[in-house]
Amino acid sequence: MEFQRWKSKMQRSCIFLVVVVAMFLVRGEDQPVASPCRECIWYQSRIFASAPGYDSLWLKPSNLSSIMTKSGGFRLQLQEDGNLVLVDVKKNVPIWASMRFCPSISYNIFAVMQMDGNFVVYCNMRSNRPIWATQTSLQGTGPYCVALSDNLSTFGLSVYDGNCKLLWHADTRPTIAQTQAMETAYLAYLNSSL
Repeated sequence: MEFQRWKSKMQRSCIFLVVVVAMFLVRGEDQPVASPCRECIWYQSRIFASAPGYDSLWLKPSNLSSIMTKSGGFRLQLQEDGNLVLVDVKKNVPIWASMRFCPSISYNIFAVMQMDGNFVVYCNMRSNRPIWATQTSLQGTGPYCVALSDNLSTFGLSVYDGNCKLLWHADTRPTIAQTQAMETAYLAYLNSSL
């Protein structure tokens, strides 16, 4: 009888452990990554604070510097000038941009979803000074994720907490002046990359 209780307890413990471990592993297209939030399910269009290697965009030749929606309609890219830009791929126009730039071109530029819930762009690892942030530090409950979506209900770029609470959303309906400034900066970037 004692053995049966121990065996049953061990089976429950092992199942729990397998579920917890599975939540932290990134295995493929639809596997959860350390979050019960449906917006924080693993796709190529997500950045996770709790998944090493999937928590940032790096501006280096061998590393990820953009993410796309599952349909390929939108791309969030970190440019060499430090500007974080959301691009409508079909029209090849920016629909949102951080409009913050590094003082000099550097391959140490990176955007990271921090464990405190803040999505931040840094120009240099050594200076540790951000040029742009969502200002969502210590809001909500972790783990956090940045999600890029072309779904009408969750359209655009967003930061969610582990309970699926929307903490920040990019304004994808800029004014005419903002649109002109984004397009000018984006065209200048494209022309300088040729």
